[in-house]
Amino acid sequence: MIDDLIEPEELTELLRLLVSTPSVTGEEHGVAEAAAGWLRQRGVDARLVEAEPGRPNVIASLGSGPRGLVLNGHYDVVPVGDGWTRDPWGAEIADGRLYGRGSADMKAGVACAMAAFVACARAVREPQARLLLTLVIDEEDAGRGTRAAIAGGLDCDWAVVCEPTELRAVRAARGNCYLDVTVTGVSAHAGNPDLGVNAIHAGAEVVRRVVELDRELQSRTHPLLTPPRTGVGVIDGGLLVSAVAPDCALRIDRRTLPGEDGASALADLQRVLAASPIEPAAARIDVAMTMEMPPFETAAGHPLLQALGRAAAAAGAPAGEPIGVTYATDAGFLDRDAGVPVVVFGPGSVTEAHRPDESVPLADLPIAARTYASLAHAVLTGDV
Repeated sequence: MIDDLIEPEELTELLRLLVSTPSVTGEEHGVAEAAAGWLRQRGVDARLVEAEPGRPNVIASLGSGPRGLVLNGHYDVVPVGDGWTRDPWGAEIADGRLYGRGSADMKAGVACAMAAFVACARAVREPQARLLLTLVIDEEDAGRGTRAAIAGGLDCDWAVVCEPTELRAVRAARGNCYLDVTVTGVSAHAGNPDLGVNAIHAGAEVVRRVVELDRELQSRTHPLLTPPRTGVGVIDGGLLVSAVAPDCALRIDRRTLPGEDGASALADLQRVLAASPIEPAAARIDVAMTMEMPPFETAAGHPLLQALGRAAAAAGAPAGEPIGVTYATDAGFLDRDAGVPVVVFGPGSVTEAHRPDESVPLADLPIAARTYASLAHAVLTGDV
């Protein structure tokens, strides 16, 4: 059976290799080399394909045909930050968990997808479909890795993104975009404020209207997801305390539901800003969208969800209906830009992401890897 080709000890050592190789977003080359080398040692033709200069994806393909499955995961991680009590690159194991930056988000899922791909390469001699492994850069920033993989041609009709979901199938997720507001005023001495135009004062009114918009958005509903939200995350402006502020910049986070996109989010913000004059009226206000990760939704009962459900149950994953999540992933790009039905499923919990002493339970690894391998085997052999 395909399950027998998944070795828990080998999975653990692979995850230790990945976690101990630093790969903060923008500096992924080392982990790409490590992942490609591990695959090549096991007979897989793993290619390094630059998504950005000096920042390669790892791509591997097995088989061909009219049907196919993508296993997708990112190996870039957020910066370490403060508050750690363990070496963030040490891949330390304690009490059944492996600790380190990126262990949960999402090198555990990457390791499981790699092991599943190798198992299928060994087990399926005459594939009737295509299995594609895309290990990518930049999910933590703007999704440039998955977007480059899509631009290169996926030629598959199902996708699994191996992000941490506590081994639950996710069929819908909110998206995310960043909206930047730039307020331009005129500097003057604070003793003569009427000679200037205070950009920060206008920025304060922008903040108030963003809060109003957030209240409005909470009336929009979805059966699996919480409402869209928006908020100001960063404000910067002014020269010094004794001068009228000539500039103010605000960075706004906007979470989107399926059916919304960055353009509609931008239009919502522009609408509330234009609802009435913002004082001081001489301030110039410019708005731009600087980042977008799309939402996604796969229909309940889709054959991909059914096939994944069977594979997960056989591997020992917890039972339960597919769920929705509030965070954005590269699944949105696969859904929107590649037109591929997608599900998110993986080891560990997103509550471990982006925090000190990030960790993943080692018991999740063989379950996830066997789920991916069983699903991929069924696709490759024409059983689904």
